Amino acid sequence: MAIINSLNLSESGWTVNRTLTFDAIHTHLEHSLSCLEFGYTLLQAYDFVELARHHGYILQIGSADQWANIISVVDLGRHHGALELFGLTMPLLATADRRKISKSASNAVWLNADRLAPFDFWQFWRNAGDRNVDRFLALFTELPMNEVRRLSALQDAGLIEVKIILANEATRLAHGEDAAQVARNGAAGLFGQGMLSADTPTLVLTPARHAAEITLAELAVEAALAASRSEPRRLAAGGGLRLDGKAVADAEQMSGEGNNQ
Repeated sequence: MAIINSLNLSESGWTVNRTLTFDAIHTHLEHSLSCLEFGYTLLQAYDFVELARHHGYILQIGSADQWANIISVVDLGRHHGALELFGLTMPLLATADRRKISKSASNAVWLNADRLAPFDFWQFWRNAGDRNVDRFLALFTELPMNEVRRLSALQDAGLIEVKIILANEATRLAHGEDAAQVARNGAAGLFGQGMLSADTPTLVLTPARHAAEITLAELAVEAALAASRSEPRRLAAGGGLRLDGKAVADAEQMSGEGNNQ
């Protein structure tokens, strides 16, 4: 109530009917919508208006699904304090099966190395879905557009090399040339020549530990390849979890299964 009173919403032109026109609100109304969800757009707008007032911020950046919220920020700033605010949106980053990649979905692609290692960052782009490669090349690399179009036209075996180029370019921008080369060398040792390089993340198990009942998901967490057991499960569901080069459908499979060594 304190927030609403301080905004003088009746003077700002903000109405319930206006909120109901937002696609996100209208869609949720077909199922269920909490008071918090209904007021989220207003709270986000108020939050940024306060940042503009006290810190001079004028630009809010977000993904395309935040368009209505960001427009609300601009409108509220204009009606409440005559602030000239701006919004910038970019296409939503999604998985190969069109699922949103975000913190709320627990599959965010972090830029900082302490949240996502450069090797895993490189692997994300290398494993991009075929349908996303051309868009990712255009959005997340600095390659000339004529080169992007040439690479996007490649198929079959050529597409594999294109994904490696995408991974190299994106990792180089985020972590630098050295990190990109280390990630590529590690991946080549693991998936290419079948021999591990010094750059490849490894975990050494004692015979006793190997004999114990430990799942592949647990191993991934122990080796710091995943932050939680849910990550290997999602990877397995998408066909990206492999044991001895073969896809594993269940991340809860015991580590010794399928391995004769």
